[in-house]
Amino acid sequence: MRDCAPWDGPAVTVFLSASPIESTSVRNPFLALSTYRTPAEVVGGRFEWPGEKKVAGGYRRRAEGECEASTTGYVRFDQSLPDGTLIGAFVAQFPHDTVQGGFRAGWVERRLFCG
Repeated sequence: MRDCAPWDGPAVTVFLSASPIESTSVRNPFLALSTYRTPAEVVGGRFEWPGEKKVAGGYRRRAEGECEASTTGYVRFDQSLPDGTLIGAFVAQFPHDTVQGGFRAGWVERRLFCG
């Protein structure tokens, strides 16, 4: 879904969870992977963190108030289907473990104003 970058620019965030996400209300637990680009700019790209320029980041929330930032990682967007579904892969390293895999994330439309 659309999101805002830390400096209020455009972003795309993929939320991954054990059950399908069909609204902008995401239930715990989940993994969030954000890329600070417009939806049109992410397809075909690989976005790493940390980096010289802040282009992406990730975090997970296991329970309310229990967030943990990913220290290093990447998200790659290989394809966008006509319905907006994004297909890609990721690696997110945390202080005590690493989460990685592929994703097929359905697009959830979200209107918001950044800036």
